[in-house]
Order: sequence, then structure tokens, then C-alpha cells
Amino acid sequence: NPADKTLEWETTFALTVLKFAQERSYRGNKPTPTFRHKAQRTKTRPAFTLKEYSVLYKGIRRWMHEEKTTPSGATHVSYCVTMCLSLPTVACV
Repeated sequence: NPADKTLEWETTFALTVLKFAQERSYRGNKPTPTFRHKAQRTKTRPAFTLKEYSVLYKGIRRWMHEEKTTPSGATHVSYCVTMCLSLPTVACV
């Protein structure tokens, strides 16, 4: 089950895409929907601890190294690099 906040973000994204399509007349004369999903709960998942972050980072780096040594590894390396580069943006407590 997705969190309420996730549904709110997904709704906002969908409406943005529809607005973009409407501005370029991709949707014809159909009116733009005005529905919104407002999160009922504001409960968020806790941030990673420094130890959890370290385990994740080291695991992804090890996975990257393993992928580079397999024949299909070339297709996954860019994904691994993206994951490693995005981890430093995760909040740590």
C-alpha cells in the first residue's frame, strides 16, 4: 500500500502531465481534471542512520564491481552508478 504522501505526489505529477498535454492541444477539447489527493497522514519513514547508509553504500559499490565482471554487467553499470551517486542525497540521522 502506498503512503498517502506518495499518492499526493503521484496525483500532482499526473495533473502536471495532463496540463502539459492540454497546453499543447494533445487532449483536444477535454477539460483538465481538477481532482486532488490530499494526504491524511503526514507520517514519513525515518531517515537512514549513518551505519545503515554505510552498509547500503558499500553493498552497492560491491554490486557494481561484481556486475562489471559479468557479461551482462555492462547493461547494469550505469544503473549502479546512478544509485551510488544518488545515495549521498539521502538524509542521514
